Amino acid sequence: MRLLIAAPPNLLNPSHVRTAIEQSGLEPSELLLNGKSRGSTRTWVREWAKDNEISVREFDDTSEAFALLEQEEEGAVVAVVSPDHPETLNLVSKAEGKGLPVYIFRELYRQDPRVNCRFSPVERPDVWLKALTTEQRDFFRRLHALCKEYKVELKTAATGDGGSLLHFADGTQFEAVDLDRKRCRVRPRGSFRYRKIPLE
Repeated sequence: MRLLIAAPPNLLNPSHVRTAIEQSGLEPSELLLNGKSRGSTRTWVREWAKDNEISVREFDDTSEAFALLEQEEEGAVVAVVSPDHPETLNLVSKAEGKGLPVYIFRELYRQDPRVNCRFSPVERPDVWLKALTTEQRDFFRRLHALCKEYKVELKTAATGDGGSLLHFADGTQFEAVDLDRKRCRVRPRGSFRYRKIPLE
């Protein structure tokens, strides 16, 4: 299985990458690393991969990495995200937009007092972000049609603490819904972006 590793280039604790891979439940046979990154994270990952007999392939830009993942039936992204490194968040958003499975590891967010302080607790989970299933899309289309029929607008805000969620039988959770007469958008729990549901 091919994994793209996304993380800040100089993690103080690079073993977060190992923890993220272990928590994702994946068993990679090849890791994709940004060849332009020269920080401590890249060095640590290469050593860890060597110790675990996992091959490493470097890429020059994300489009090349995404193309390699799309060649694999089980390609995925494992991301260690940080408030101090928006580039990783941007890569996650692009991967999610392409429908690639992304595992997000948020330990750095939970440790950062600027994000999680006693005045504004935010408990973002470590989650898998995957493409919506046919059944989920059908559910939201039907919900939109019902709201349109009865002239109802439905907007729920993401709280981040898991207080208001739509739970599907497969374990997928949605933390925000935005339905009006012209559009239908939903936000999976832990995601950074809304996903548009095609209505036709």
